[in-house]
Amino acid sequence: MNDHLESRVQNAKNLLKEGRKREAIIDLAKILKQEPWQEGAWYLLALALDDPEKKQYALERTLALNPKHSEAKQQLGALFGKTSKPEVSEFDRAVVLLKNGQRVAARELLREYLNQSPHDERGWYLLGIAHSVPALKAEAYARVLHLNPANERARQQLQKLEKKAEIRQPKLAVVPQASQRVRDRIASNTFYRLGKFALVRATTILLTIFVGVFITVMIANKNGQLDQNISNRLETLVRHEVGFTTTDEKQEELAQALVAAFEKAGLNLSFFPRHLRWTMNALTFDWGAVKYGTRVGMFIDQRRLTEAKDIILNCLPNSLILVGVANLIIFVVGIPLALRLARHRSTWQDKLFSFLSPISSIPSWIHGVILILVFAIEMQLFPPSGMLDVMPPANKWGYILIVGRHMILPVSAIVLSLIFQLVYTWRTYFLIYASEDYVELARAKGLRDSAIEKKYILKPSAPFVITSFSLTLVGFWQMVIALETIFNWPGIGQLYLESLPHFWGESMFPGEMTIAVSLVVLFAYLLGIIVLVLDVVYAMIDPRVRIGNLGIKVLRGKAKAKSQGFFWKRKLSRNQSDRRLSQTKPSQVRKPLGWNFSFNLEAQRKRFATAGKLLLEMRRYPSAIVGLVIILFMIGGSVYAVFGMPYAEIGTRWYTESVTGHISVPKLAQPAWMNIFRGKKLLSTIILNTQDPGVDKVIHVNSTELSSITAKFTFDYNYSALPEEMILRLTPVYREKKPFVNLIW
Repeated sequence: MNDHLESRVQNAKNLLKEGRKREAIIDLAKILKQEPWQEGAWYLLALALDDPEKKQYALERTLALNPKHSEAKQQLGALFGKTSKPEVSEFDRAVVLLKNGQRVAARELLREYLNQSPHDERGWYLLGIAHSVPALKAEAYARVLHLNPANERARQQLQKLEKKAEIRQPKLAVVPQASQRVRDRIASNTFYRLGKFALVRATTILLTIFVGVFITVMIANKNGQLDQNISNRLETLVRHEVGFTTTDEKQEELAQALVAAFEKAGLNLSFFPRHLRWTMNALTFDWGAVKYGTRVGMFIDQRRLTEAKDIILNCLPNSLILVGVANLIIFVVGIPLALRLARHRSTWQDKLFSFLSPISSIPSWIHGVILILVFAIEMQLFPPSGMLDVMPPANKWGYILIVGRHMILPVSAIVLSLIFQLVYTWRTYFLIYASEDYVELARAKGLRDSAIEKKYILKPSAPFVITSFSLTLVGFWQMVIALETIFNWPGIGQLYLESLPHFWGESMFPGEMTIAVSLVVLFAYLLGIIVLVLDVVYAMIDPRVRIGNLGIKVLRGKAKAKSQGFFWKRKLSRNQSDRRLSQTKPSQVRKPLGWNFSFNLEAQRKRFATAGKLLLEMRRYPSAIVGLVIILFMIGGSVYAVFGMPYAEIGTRWYTESVTGHISVPKLAQPAWMNIFRGKKLLSTIILNTQDPGVDKVIHVNSTELSSITAKFTFDYNYSALPEEMILRLTPVYREKKPFVNLIW
């Protein structure tokens, strides 16, 4: 200990004698941050602390550095209510056992001793003597030299082992040659290791995507839907090239061209090679030109032949701008808001967010429907759907305002479905870090709240925040499918639904399975990119994560302790003890099956008791009860949808009635009982009869002796727009054949 450090310790001791414990604790913390191995500073800190747990930790650190510190033993014994009688340590007992030749028992005692005092070189040296395996002896002696490089006895023992068994000490390796030094310098470079890890991780993700896409292709082609889709597309392309004449030569040319096209596309291959070809096509989006159509209201918009890749790339930016803006708002607004709620705990703002957090359990498309009803239909402030207006702007810059105006409602729906839960989760995690001892110490030193939040709360919690936010990004595709359909947003979510075969029930548009499979591949690529970026960012921001030769590993102590101060030492020692205990503990003894079974039953009873206490505790939080009720309601609805709904009957009526034209209820119509709750009633069923009195009916006889009957029906229609959907049921009375009807609104 140098003179300056000794004077600082003496100053802290004087402060403690004067009763100024707070100032003494701060000075001792600064000393231990620079010199954590000063037993005197740890003992003084134990005397200054009032918290029994912190006092115990400081005394244990004192005894770990000096097991013979009698005053620390007395203080620790008094803390536990014990007498201060001297006890024989595991080290002394191990020495006696070694003298008696009981090596196995001595090794067990030394392991227990080193778990408590991992920095005692005597214990490691004695463990090397107790071991009989040369490799384990060398490891123990190397640990002694790591703690004390000047220990000549350990060095001599290690040199003897090297001569006998040619075991080399990693820390004392032979000086490498120039080429080896260059390779070692490259291998130790941070960017090299980061690039190598990213390459290996990307390869693993690509392999996983390949297997997943192959399984997806097999499922999509289970009934030959994908094969039929590709063959129909090839037949259309060949007919466009050959022509539509019906001569025998053209028919023969068409047949030969079809055989060549099928052979080139791989339709004639066996099962495994064919699906492997489809998988490679899906991974590269190489499906060729497809004739793709979209559903526009009650009509089908058939487009010209377009590359499948171009169709997807045209829709992808629309989805990315929608999801990107929404998540950017959540991140930029959510982090400061969560910090503010953590700083002002139990205020009305905090309680409000706690109450509103169950709203995030509602899907975004439900928020979208509510926003459309309120702001688009009732208040007419924003457009209800689409991405562009009917009339184009005067210049290109006008599209920014138009798209921004159409984005307000869908972006708001995404934000409402995520922000309350994320902010409440982040606020809870910030509160956990705000209660740490080093944060209290920073406040005692007089640091500003902004500096404390940035350095001591936000920085250590950044991995958790980024993880939760990344998981939200991963699941964005589940959100956009329904949301884009509700808002008629031309993105990949709506494209996915439109590409599914017969999703809307129209037989004239069978869908495009190749686009559906390509979109699944696109979602897989986005998921893989997010996971890869998350791993790389983790390695950059988390001091516990290091990239080695075998990938990412978590360092459970030193870097974190050095950067955060001495209050991290407690966690560091416990983590190191747990790790060493897991390395040195003997193999587990197998228990009888009956004992294990009874133990599991007891564990289940404890779990049920804990669950009961949790339910009783939830009564204090109304928002938690509301969220639980919503979750149970959604689970019940899902179970009913799977087991209770007659899917066979619904499917049969849906498709058979669509074909025959006998649809009794419009697909988009609300139930008739909804008019009970509306001030302005919606249209329902109207029955009109030409035989009713008051109907203006005119009969014209044409030259072909066919009569034309014109009937005018008048009814009240107090609405400004035409109905979105109508179903007309005509019941004519005729003698020879059904009449032709022309309807004019």
